[in-house]
Amino acid sequence: MDLNEREQASFFHTYKRLPLVPDRGEGAWLTTSDGRRWLDMFAGIAVNALGHAHPRVVAAITEQAGRYIHVSNYFAQEPQVRLAELLLRHSGMARVFLANSGTEAMEGALKLARKWGTARGRSQLVGFTNAFHGRTMGALSIMDRPNYRDGFGPFLDGCSSLPFNDVDALRAGVGPATAAVVLECVQGEGGVRPITAEFAAALKELRAEHGFLIIADEIQSGAWRTGPFLAAQHFDLRPDLVTLAKPIGGGLPLGAILGAESVADVLQPGMHGTTFGGNPVACAAGVAVLEEIEEKGLAAHATAVGAYFLARLKQLAAEFPAVVKEARGLGLMLALELHGEADPVVVAMREHGILLNATDKTVLRFVPPLVIGEDEVEMVVGALRTVLTGMDGDLRRRKWQQRDKPHGSGESRGKNVRLVRSGQRTVQSRGKRYILDVEAVDELEESLRDVPLQLTPEGARVHGAHSAYFGLNESEDRQKSVSGDEIRGQIGELADLLRPYQMEGVCWMTTQILRGRGGVLADEMGLGKTVQSIALARYLKQLKPDAGPVLVVCPKSLLGNWQAEFERFAPDLKVLLVQGRDIELLSVGCQRCGALSESPIRPHFAR
Repeated sequence: MDLNEREQASFFHTYKRLPLVPDRGEGAWLTTSDGRRWLDMFAGIAVNALGHAHPRVVAAITEQAGRYIHVSNYFAQEPQVRLAELLLRHSGMARVFLANSGTEAMEGALKLARKWGTARGRSQLVGFTNAFHGRTMGALSIMDRPNYRDGFGPFLDGCSSLPFNDVDALRAGVGPATAAVVLECVQGEGGVRPITAEFAAALKELRAEHGFLIIADEIQSGAWRTGPFLAAQHFDLRPDLVTLAKPIGGGLPLGAILGAESVADVLQPGMHGTTFGGNPVACAAGVAVLEEIEEKGLAAHATAVGAYFLARLKQLAAEFPAVVKEARGLGLMLALELHGEADPVVVAMREHGILLNATDKTVLRFVPPLVIGEDEVEMVVGALRTVLTGMDGDLRRRKWQQRDKPHGSGESRGKNVRLVRSGQRTVQSRGKRYILDVEAVDELEESLRDVPLQLTPEGARVHGAHSAYFGLNESEDRQKSVSGDEIRGQIGELADLLRPYQMEGVCWMTTQILRGRGGVLADEMGLGKTVQSIALARYLKQLKPDAGPVLVVCPKSLLGNWQAEFERFAPDLKVLLVQGRDIELLSVGCQRCGALSESPIRPHFAR
């Protein structure tokens, strides 16, 4: 079994892992076990503020681990105290409690607020819609998103979730019984959505009127991520409690509760505690992170690069209004919100060697290391422009609205073709060169309109063909010309290969959807592959579940992605997903039952 299969066999299935195996990192770059380098734009989900393997952090961890790793909180420890002093100096708060994680910090803050409120006859805890504060019962009690809450109730009494950024709802939802209002000044998992100035002003006014505490969740936005040390400082909010985590441990588990003078004396010995919280190795790493950011002026750097990045994202929003709804954010906590689901773009960006993630379904989130520069920003923007360009109007509408139309009619495919007829061009991508004869491609497109779904008398079906089968994936220094006659002939060969086995044979050709500019192959444009996997899955959905096993041939790099799309759009279909280069080997032992046990090809999955 490979590593991902071993993981699936060992762990609760709580994570949707990427089809990558990290090997090492340096700065903003991550190298996987296959030797490929990736520009990391989510930095361990806003954790690696200095990037991967920063020398100062590595040295601090090594030095402290050589002295002692754990002694418990019965002892005052230099790394803990030094980190606490830095956190208080930069935040302006009065007291610190160190925990193991952000969710522990939030749970402790809620306990502290309830303890503070008990002496004042207050117990109500108020959160806001679309927020994320962790996965413990206290955090879930002030959240509203069903994907985090469903099936885990009943939750804590006296908790509510008000509409985010709604001043009228805020005024109606707090009062003399309110102990604390909990908010992210920039919602992270909720789509990188800052509070408005009006909302912040109303919250401060209502605190003055009713006397409740404000808890600022800065787990994702803190430690200079948005410019100032705390995002709350953008709004002069002055919270009573702050929760921190993510970057403050340098990549090791560490969280913190910061308290103002208003709550400095609430907790006494024995009321709250932790065995591992404030681990000295994590604290040493945290000290290194905070000191490096301060000494190297990285807060100002992040502010400047963030402003540049946001301006470039706004340019993309203006260029692609049919796809992009809005660019927003503060500092290096940025988002590009789309009109439809963002996950396909995340997958497409991996084809360009860039790692980012989607949140709140339609939002591309950018939380890179604070050390990135404009060169890295331009790499991301350039890849995004290529991906968004590949989504022409008709295809965009069909994809984003998720219409379940049968795919395979030449008429519908023809509407999605965009070619620039400029003669022969050399296309270079990922270190390989291809010669594309645009006139031959035009001829090919016309021919494929007539045979998008070719039925042979024996019942084998051929849906285009994959470029790997046509020899496009040659050695790096070899140039390959492709003509329509060559491909039409090989489509026939493929049909002949499948004919004896009475299978529904589908071999998707990435050169078949010819969109882009200057004749650039969709095969080399990232999003083209994702679009095709979804389109093919929808086509397969039209087949009857009892039609027999379906053979799908695709590039090795897309096996995992295509499996996910097939499971999503055609869950009842029996599918064999195999690598395209070895299609000719199917002549060994492939029967209608779909067994490939005697074949050198191994299916990625089979049902």
